[in-house]
Amino acid sequence: ATHPFSASPPPPPLDPGPDTDTWRQVWEAAHPRLATLEFTRARMSMGVIVASRASPGGDAEGAEVLVKGAPQSVLARCDWLLLSDGSRLALDEAAREAVLEQAREVSRGPLALRVLALAQGTV
Repeated sequence: ATHPFSASPPPPPLDPGPDTDTWRQVWEAAHPRLATLEFTRARMSMGVIVASRASPGGDAEGAEVLVKGAPQSVLARCDWLLLSDGSRLALDEAAREAVLEQAREVSRGPLALRVLALAQGTV
């Protein structure tokens, strides 16, 4: 079954090449890390606070939080989904349950994959 949900934002406008370390360096130069929110069992997630492109000085104003963790935990704190075309979909209970069901399908399928949710927001 196809689903309209995708956690993949459009690729960045930079093209440093195929080297993973280069991508990391480009990202970290554009978004300096301000703080790390370590994983906890209570949150079932971890995150980082980074300076957004709007705050070139690296201060907390205009900062973003990036979170990864268990889908049920991350989705409980989200208001919308970013679709593959870049549009946003309001995350009501029906949409939240559809995403969680898709995660359950993947995690119990023949490959039994571990599923992580990713979220981004402003601080």
